[in-house]
Amino acid sequence: MTGSITERNADDISQFLCDMVSGGVVKTLELDVSAVSYIDSFGITALDRVMNLLQQKNGRLVLSKCGPVVKKIIDIVKSGAHRGVFASRSELDKYLYSLQSAFISTQVDATA
Repeated sequence: MTGSITERNADDISQFLCDMVSGGVVKTLELDVSAVSYIDSFGITALDRVMNLLQQKNGRLVLSKCGPVVKKIIDIVKSGAHRGVFASRSELDKYLYSLQSAFISTQVDATA
């Protein structure tokens, strides 16, 4: 996977992966996300859909080579730290965007 997983492509990604899982005997689906530079709440939801389908089949979803930005967002969502804080999905996406932007900025400053 490359680029961003956002509102624009999350449904297509989810549908493609769910079709792959539904149509076969996939037990473990590994996604190399090293080239994913951004993920929003729609992207998280898409991956969650695939994970739930795999769990129903006693399988699992593995995200490999997570870059620090994507890993940070997934860790935040996984911890539930965002629950009850945001009034809308749009507000959550703005928060995720600001987090990722700030994280990228500190990474660039650290290498300068």
